[in-house]
Amino acid sequence: MPPSLAVSDTSPLSAMVVMGWLEWMPLRWGEVHVPGMVWTELQRRSVRGDWEKLEDACCQGWLRVTAVTDTVAVAALGAMDLHPGECEAIILAAELQATCLIIDERDGRRAAMGKCLPITGTVGMVLWAKFHGFIPSARQAMVELRRRANFFLHDGLIEHIAREAGEAKLLLG
Repeated sequence: MPPSLAVSDTSPLSAMVVMGWLEWMPLRWGEVHVPGMVWTELQRRSVRGDWEKLEDACCQGWLRVTAVTDTVAVAALGAMDLHPGECEAIILAAELQATCLIIDERDGRRAAMGKCLPITGTVGMVLWAKFHGFIPSARQAMVELRRRANFFLHDGLIEHIAREAGEAKLLLG
């Protein structure tokens, strides 16, 4: 297992569990931490089977619910109209000096980059999985992600990532 850790926001973890890709996370990082607010959001969003997979990951020890200590910094980010889970995830990543913050939402990513935090998201995980042989096609994985997890992905982004993954452009005709 890699000697690193990541912090995740709600959206990537939710998508990973819905798609059956949760097992990629400990392979990539070893440990994934989530702040309490993200855990609460996941609990509210998840259907029964998905929630059990997240609880299982906690029992296995690679997914950890970790409290944020700098509540003043969390409140300051909240004043920027970020969601509570995003605020806590960004601050927790800074506190733990995480290898990576896994976050999808644009405003949250901007705030994290403003704190010089390394970031990736669900699409970054798809690229990683493609390059490590876990999936045969990044394009197909993203199309399925959009369909099964109701994940917003523009066609242009799907094609851009497919090119990054070395996949030829589809010829529609």
